[in-house]
Amino acid sequence: MSKGNWTLTKVKDVAKIVSGATPKTGIRENWGGDIPWLTPKDLSDNPAPYTSHGSRFLTEQGFNSCSTHMLPKGTVLLSSRAPVGYVSVAANDICTNQGFKSLVLEDDQVPEFWYYLLSANTETLLNFSGGSTFKELSKRSLEQIKFLIPLIEEQREIVAFMQALDHMIQMDDREISSAEQMRGDILNTLLRDNTQSWNSVKVKEVAQIISGATPKTGKPEYWGGNIPWVTPKDLSEHPSLYTSRGARSITEEGFNSCSTHMLPKGAVLLTSRAPVGYVSIADNEICTNQGFKSLILDETQKPEFWYYLLGANTETLLNYSGGSTFKELSKTSLGEIEFLLPPLEEQEKIVEKMQTLDTYIDSAKRSQEALKQVRKDALHALLSGDKDVRDLAEMFATSEDVA
Repeated sequence: MSKGNWTLTKVKDVAKIVSGATPKTGIRENWGGDIPWLTPKDLSDNPAPYTSHGSRFLTEQGFNSCSTHMLPKGTVLLSSRAPVGYVSVAANDICTNQGFKSLVLEDDQVPEFWYYLLSANTETLLNFSGGSTFKELSKRSLEQIKFLIPLIEEQREIVAFMQALDHMIQMDDREISSAEQMRGDILNTLLRDNTQSWNSVKVKEVAQIISGATPKTGKPEYWGGNIPWVTPKDLSEHPSLYTSRGARSITEEGFNSCSTHMLPKGAVLLTSRAPVGYVSIADNEICTNQGFKSLILDETQKPEFWYYLLGANTETLLNYSGGSTFKELSKTSLGEIEFLLPPLEEQEKIVEKMQTLDTYIDSAKRSQEALKQVRKDALHALLSGDKDVRDLAEMFATSEDVA
């Protein structure tokens, strides 16, 4: 592959840009036919290299009633607003709404190459977009964007390499999904089988339930200290068996200014609103905001067992929660929930089995993230012409890190 053969090309020189449209939604006869019709939301809900249809179909009357166009198989479908930058290749004839500027390529261009090219250049597409409330990429602006384009054989080589890499990632995705399904099945089995000797116990009988609070946010002297303080958002963004801190910390003055409590290491942190049911274990002394009902367990209970128990019973927690606008689990309601609990020794065995599974899944996810980074780096190197397919294939064959 020689970068010297690549040509700086405007989009309009290799593609016809086609917009879409929407029939009147209030006319029932426009909808429910056999003509596939696509919106950006369809690509958001089902991102894939190829797209055959969206969630809705047009009748011939609906198609003829508006200015949408039938796009041929192989068209590169590019969302031009809400948001800019979703990309897929038409797997068959299809039409779109006005949220697309689709590329009907000339015969000497490979659609899949343009799928990778545009996917890797979202920032460029946004820079050419206008609008203050929301970004929109116009037909004229898209036509003027210039990309370095290799010869068709080189396009095909890049596509073949990237598709092989994507296939590896998809296989890993399926393996992780299968392992997570197995994890859920095993956990349910462990928590619900062989329970004849287990005791039905209310939460309040084995745990002290502690709420949290928030210092006044307008007081800078309350924030930035060395006391870890956690919100439900922290657990949402960083789910983990153990939690040592959140995004913010508070000072001693901030701690004393409100009714939060210092929770000991081993406390089970349970979000009680926004939403109900995130669980983690305090890895050190920590305090929380009012979105928690944390459990300080007695010596007959293992915190890690309760992490798995509560995580498997989100529906139960929600059923005990009140509120119409959003659900909230009160201290009283949580205390009244009954669970079948095994003796401590059996809790420890269940935890050991689940942690073995979790270690495997975590390792698989780390490998998956590493492979996705390799994909990103490889795509950048290929599209810039810095590396060719043979260079990268050799790296894959010899690099232990890549393997």
